[in-house]
Amino acid sequence: GKTAIVQGFGNVGSWAAAYLFKNGVKIIGVCEHGANLTSTEGINPIELMKYMRGNKRSAKGYSQGGAKEAGPDLLYQKCDILVVAAKEKTITAENAPKIQAKIMAEGANGPTVPSASDVLLQKKVLVIPDLLCNAGGVTVSYFEFLKNLNHVSFGKLSIKFWRDSNTALLDSVEKSLKAASVNAKVAPTPAFASFMDGASEQHIVGTGLEYSMTKACANVAAAAKSYNLGIDLRTAAYITSIEKIFATYDEHGLAF
Repeated sequence: GKTAIVQGFGNVGSWAAAYLFKNGVKIIGVCEHGANLTSTEGINPIELMKYMRGNKRSAKGYSQGGAKEAGPDLLYQKCDILVVAAKEKTITAENAPKIQAKIMAEGANGPTVPSASDVLLQKKVLVIPDLLCNAGGVTVSYFEFLKNLNHVSFGKLSIKFWRDSNTALLDSVEKSLKAASVNAKVAPTPAFASFMDGASEQHIVGTGLEYSMTKACANVAAAAKSYNLGIDLRTAAYITSIEKIFATYDEHGLAF
């Protein structure tokens, strides 16, 4: 299995760790203010979150799963994925050579200085840049902006339509089976039943976010391939952004 170290265990770092853990990645280290934790067995991020909520937001003293306190060099231990989600300018030209991760995900804003980016590229570390990696928050803020402009919650106008459509779909399948001499009652599965009344606003936002981020990742990967950038996803992300801005200006007749 893959291993990960997470620097910063706030909203971004803790949930990044939780999703990695959910997908089978072993969290072997957490670098948090006041306490660095390491465990060869793996740290359960959900349990650590619970512990910190009852310990004044501190990870100090956590020992489940064989966790123990580690020194300041935990960030430089060998791992597959390093999530830097603490603060800006934490990865510099001085400490970048010590990074042993294969992939570094920038959960914080600007955690890597430009000179460090060059070092990581030379070391063949795949860096998922901040303008892509942590764009989820501002994407949902944009959804909220759209909701406020319309003064209508997502799904409110379509909930009855989807309920009727789903009911009609099941009825159509049942009638088709009867026409083929198959006498069977078609009932929704629990998963489908949860959508019968239409998607909740939370589900609409969640799926919209997933679609936006998936598309953004695909666009950046395509740009890296198109411009022969190799693993330089930061340059690919900037190119993708600039091309979108140019296309918008060009379509509106604002380009020079």
